[in-house]
Amino acid sequence: MQVTYRQTGDYLLPELALTQEQKIGKYGIMRKEYLKNTKRAFYNKLLIQGELTKHLAEVESRALEEITRLEAIFAQAEDLTEETKNENPLAWVQRKNQIHKQAEEIVLPEIVMN
Repeated sequence: MQVTYRQTGDYLLPELALTQEQKIGKYGIMRKEYLKNTKRAFYNKLLIQGELTKHLAEVESRALEEITRLEAIFAQAEDLTEETKNENPLAWVQRKNQIHKQAEEIVLPEIVMN
């Protein structure tokens, strides 16, 4: 990486540009804490190489995709449709939350904590 400087008065100031940061959500943060606490060497390697954010964003993306996929499968198996939502919204929300938790239970050990 080469840094360029510009003269401002008597000072040379580096011309730095911020890179586009990828958003890291719940699963990326969980992965970061997991790596920090259990796989310290791998965490430090990613951090030193400047690839930690990219890795966490990939984990976040994979986890969200897999949870969405599993939720759709489970909802179809349970026959949760808009019709059931209109008939009994409270039970529908309760079941959707249970399905989300089931999907998370599968995804966390496979993607986030692996």
